[in-house]
Amino acid sequence: RGDGEVGRIQRTDKRPAMKMEKKRGKKKLEEENMTL
Repeated sequence: RGDGEVGRIQRTDKRPAMKMEKKRGKKKLEEENMTL
């Protein structure tokens, strides 16, 4: 499913940044929780 989503995001270049930033935000939060 992940690869398919990436391909779709690249094709529809309208609001992919939002999805990517949301994923990045989650990863950042997880990393912060791990370091805390």
